[in-house]
Amino acid sequence: MERYQIILLLALLALFVYLSLFLFVFSHTLEFNNRLNKKLRALNVLLSEKANCLRNIDDDFHAMALSYGNGDIEAVKALKTLRFEKATFDNVKSNQSIVKSANSHLSYLASKNRWAQKSKTYLDNVAMLEDLDRNYRQCLGLYLSDLTAYNYWLTVPGTRLFMWVFGFRKRGMLD
Repeated sequence: MERYQIILLLALLALFVYLSLFLFVFSHTLEFNNRLNKKLRALNVLLSEKANCLRNIDDDFHAMALSYGNGDIEAVKALKTLRFEKATFDNVKSNQSIVKSANSHLSYLASKNRWAQKSKTYLDNVAMLEDLDRNYRQCLGLYLSDLTAYNYWLTVPGTRLFMWVFGFRKRGMLD
């Protein structure tokens, strides 16, 4: 074998190894990207259901003529501005904060007015909220574990630039 043939063979072997590594990393990154998108959609659906329960509690409190503070009114009004059409990270994060705020305000109102907690609809909605919250925390845990794996695959040396070119960016965490 000639010297240039050996160099060419080694170069082709190195190219083959690099392409194999790149395809391996790309397939895992794509898989975790798809899983993250599915988890975001699931989190968005759970937030939508939580918002519905909170609206039902609000309607029940209005029927009982509970007195609301300014912050309570703002938190409940914010529930009406929620958008669940597209499950993007920013959308889910903003929806999450609005639902959490409304939940804390309505919980505080319920704790101030113990007699309001005896309503059948309130008890049913609180039980549903607890169930939805449990499912939300479980889904959030799965999202965070997939997020860790996704961000790991983006940091494999030698493939970062190509992952960036293909549109894969590091994602942030949800609370």
